[in-house]
Amino acid sequence: MVRFIDKKPLCTTQLKNFCEIQGIGNDPIYMRFSSVDSIILRYIPEEYQHFLARPDYSPEDDAIVWFAPEWTDTPRRLNDLYGIEKEKYERIYESTFNCYNQLKSKIHGEALGILNAAIKFVDKKFTFCYDNKVVCVAWGMKLRDSIYDAKGSVVYNFSQTKGYSIIFDPGEGGDLAEPNDRIIRRKEKAELVTADIPKLIPKPGYQFLGWIPQVQGTIVTSDLIFHAQYRQDAIDPIAGPAVEEPQVVPTHTLRFLSDDNCQFEGQTEMKVEDGYQLSESDYPHVVPNNGYEFDCWDPFFVGPVHSDMKFQVRTRQKFFDVNFQPGRFGSLKGVSPIMVPAGSRLSQEHIPQVIANSGYLFSGWNVEPLNYTVSDNCTFTATYYHIPWWRRFFIWFDTFGCLKWLLLLLAFLLLSWLFSWIFPGCHSLRWNHWYHPVDVTDNSLYVVSEPTDTIYIPKTIYGQEYIQSYDTVADPSDIRDQVQNRGGNINAFMRFSIIWNQNQDDIVDLDAHAVQPDKKEIYYGSYRSKPTSMSGQLDVDDIRPNHTGVENIVWTDPSKMKDGTYTLFIRNYDGGDNHGAKAEVAFNGKLWHYTIDKPIIKGEDIPIAQIKIYNNGHNFFVHHSKYLDSDERNNN
Repeated sequence: MVRFIDKKPLCTTQLKNFCEIQGIGNDPIYMRFSSVDSIILRYIPEEYQHFLARPDYSPEDDAIVWFAPEWTDTPRRLNDLYGIEKEKYERIYESTFNCYNQLKSKIHGEALGILNAAIKFVDKKFTFCYDNKVVCVAWGMKLRDSIYDAKGSVVYNFSQTKGYSIIFDPGEGGDLAEPNDRIIRRKEKAELVTADIPKLIPKPGYQFLGWIPQVQGTIVTSDLIFHAQYRQDAIDPIAGPAVEEPQVVPTHTLRFLSDDNCQFEGQTEMKVEDGYQLSESDYPHVVPNNGYEFDCWDPFFVGPVHSDMKFQVRTRQKFFDVNFQPGRFGSLKGVSPIMVPAGSRLSQEHIPQVIANSGYLFSGWNVEPLNYTVSDNCTFTATYYHIPWWRRFFIWFDTFGCLKWLLLLLAFLLLSWLFSWIFPGCHSLRWNHWYHPVDVTDNSLYVVSEPTDTIYIPKTIYGQEYIQSYDTVADPSDIRDQVQNRGGNINAFMRFSIIWNQNQDDIVDLDAHAVQPDKKEIYYGSYRSKPTSMSGQLDVDDIRPNHTGVENIVWTDPSKMKDGTYTLFIRNYDGGDNHGAKAEVAFNGKLWHYTIDKPIIKGEDIPIAQIKIYNNGHNFFVHHSKYLDSDERNNN
């Protein structure tokens, strides 16, 4: 059996029980663990690198032996645990698997394909737990549907019972027929039987009497040594004493084999006497070729040598990161970075497309990536050529053609005239002054009119004007509270506030709009950070999923508000399902509420009110829309 440094055989599986075995190139994935391991060592944190057990395929048994890091606690399958211990290892399993799963979004190309194949069939029932870690076996393959995974029927655990060495010492009067039988290992509490006793060949002049102590029936509780006992034949006085033949010590040949991806420093063949203690220092030093790195010896063995042995070196190919940078004046369309094998040549498929910003042309890479041989991590940066304005104009003119633009403009004017002729009144539903001067003529939109009233004149303290908190005279308002909670001004001379999505399940973006007498429109796209000349400003625009939406428009200085009509309305900027909205208007110490209890379709404008100021700012008149709350409508 192959041995790996710091790893022990954990279990074995029969290949006949599995199907859909993943592959790398033309090889099954369990034969290319070095490729999987190179990705794990490069990208996975050290605490999770043990997750995939190392496979070793045995052609004679058509089975895989799975190796795992050495343990202190006895490994147990995750499905065999229960209670607090199972919850603990369930959490460790989830965090470990998530680390591998999240890596898929960070790597590309061949590396991504290898990782996907490795973790495709990772299964908890093939996961072992010990020493605060989880190790998965039988990865990269799927259990056949016809196989029932009873405990021990698919995964055969190696016995964790302690074992001892049993040594048979032949002494000077004989030799063992098979030198490898000199040392055997048996489990603790095992009983030695006749089959355990090696065959012994006495030397001339000796008769073998037996072993001391008695072998048969001995119970193994520690390391044991059995000595061969002999009786020496009497010397014939005529023939004289037997002449001892010189004892020949058997020798064995050790060969160290390369896989053509490395060179050796040191001897590649050794002849040693039987029983020679092979150590790690006897192995030649491995010098991998460019693009490869040392993986392991197959097998790796240290201990007494009793036969000829061959040791095959295993190397694995290196992978490097290739990164493409778009630079300051463009972007990339494609995958970057990518991971490619060492020594690979970059082809056009590896290179992403560069999209230059307006006014620039892509002029190439700082280093030409096509046919570049990758020998280390590398980066390629896009470079650009700035196009002068006069050249951009000629490119634009030459590309599209003047005639095309004239025909397009003529078609647009014709369609606009045709649309206005077919739908002469459709523009009356849109209040935005971009389409027409705001002038309400539809009586169905306005059902209540406030009579002419005098505008309140702000008081003066120490020669300075101040605005009274007009809203304090009104009843408590949910709309005003929402505005105040979002940092809005609720004490302005004139205020227009809206809220929606109180049920927190609307999918809509509503906007408060206000058009001043000077035709300047206040909404989310204008006058947010700087007020108009009439002191109008949008000071709250708060839209959050699963929360009430709030917008607030205020005029803070009545002395700057000119005569004319101030038009207030709501527009559905974007969205679908909704339950309407609520609005609140505060002006000159008065407060009005409006309720739209129907869905507002996308692009629809909902009128709220028009406040007309006249007589050099001394009087006002109010038109209310039909959405004015019924109790307030009856009081006007």
